[in-house]
Amino acid sequence: MKNPTFALIIIILVVTAEGVYLYNINQGYWWDEAVYLGLARNIYQGNGYWINEPGTESFRAPLFPHLIAGAWAFTGVSEGIAKAIPVLFGLLSVIMSYFVARKVLSKEAGIITAALMATSSLFLFFEARALAETLFIFLALCFIYVHYSAITGGKAQYYVLSGIIMSLAFLARYPGLILWVVYLVSPLALKKSKVSMKGFAIGLALAVALLVPWIMIAQQYYGSPVGALAYQAGTVGGQYYPGGWDFYFANWLEAFGVAGLFAVPGIAYALKRKKRGDAYLLLMFLISLLFFILLPRKEVRYLLNYFPVYLMVVSIGVACMVNSVKCKRAALVLVSLLLAAGLFAGLANVNNNAEAGSALKEAGLWLKGNAPPGEAIMSQNYPVLYYTSGRTVFPLPVDAEALHKEAAENNIRYIAIDTSEPTFPDYVFGGGGEPSKIFGESSLVKTFEEYGKTAVWIYKTGAK
Repeated sequence: MKNPTFALIIIILVVTAEGVYLYNINQGYWWDEAVYLGLARNIYQGNGYWINEPGTESFRAPLFPHLIAGAWAFTGVSEGIAKAIPVLFGLLSVIMSYFVARKVLSKEAGIITAALMATSSLFLFFEARALAETLFIFLALCFIYVHYSAITGGKAQYYVLSGIIMSLAFLARYPGLILWVVYLVSPLALKKSKVSMKGFAIGLALAVALLVPWIMIAQQYYGSPVGALAYQAGTVGGQYYPGGWDFYFANWLEAFGVAGLFAVPGIAYALKRKKRGDAYLLLMFLISLLFFILLPRKEVRYLLNYFPVYLMVVSIGVACMVNSVKCKRAALVLVSLLLAAGLFAGLANVNNNAEAGSALKEAGLWLKGNAPPGEAIMSQNYPVLYYTSGRTVFPLPVDAEALHKEAAENNIRYIAIDTSEPTFPDYVFGGGGEPSKIFGESSLVKTFEEYGKTAVWIYKTGAK
């Protein structure tokens, strides 16, 4: 690559333009988005780390909602600020991916990795959501940069700093556990690693110390120092998103596009040349992929946590292809087409899903104006309605016979039924496309549409 600085500037300009476009493009909230926003609002208001009622959703990794609440301390509660944070860390992650790949591999790999990040359909889609993925990606990249410096230089301060970063990454998203494994095993697994035992020990001690507030939350609400993590583990069962051991291989192209095919030659070439950077990269590649394969719940989005690692392996394959063919111009045209395809697919995906969750958001705002303070709502999607309406939201009981009894006991004024989550009890839709007759004793007072179809039904109960 003759002018990597110029190429990096172009990538930064592209990803900045993407960020401006993606900012606040989505009209509704996903479940997890509403959870993070609800947690952040409670933190900001000094009500504790929960939504709806004490303990609910307290198992979540706390860094992202605390970051939002910290920003709100300067701006006041602002949805725009909350959605700007993932976009900002998306930009920083692309830039950081260049420096990490450059350090571990080469300048050429740095440019290719950053370009693939900037034009990735999956990355763009989640950059547009108020979720913790881009924050975690940035912290994981910082860890790789500092930790690789530690094992190649042996300086104590790098071990200390990498310990701090891996703890912050864990507090951003629990797949940060993988970084702890890498921190512990890399001195033994990688040949010629330089270890400062003092720095290694201090880094590990500081990493544990940073978890103390999280441990206290877990003890308070779940009765165990690791109760939050144990509860989270229970939420990733395979009931709604099952998959076999080959799930991620079968969906590899969905995650990475056609460029993902270059992971195979990338792995082969890295094994052949046996450089320390390749070994470090493949260690993290294998540990992270094995972790997601072993989880009973399978989602393509999980790969996003270690997206830069996978893309660095892909970049090795792409670079190998470009350098091995005689016609460099044709190879560069192919790479450009791959990048353009990812970019346009990503933007199209964001646009096609921009309306997702908008009906429930509108329903929550309607309920805020129609359900008097002190009265409750019943709905399976409690995070969105809790955040938008400001009312306590009880989930639907699993037994249809208990529905009206619980509604009366909890002073439920409205019952909201929506189609945005697959977790509603079987009796709700009764096998049809609209709510079953179980809600006939309540009156249908409002419906909200999404993509031209009714997506939310609101029933009024007899509660006073």
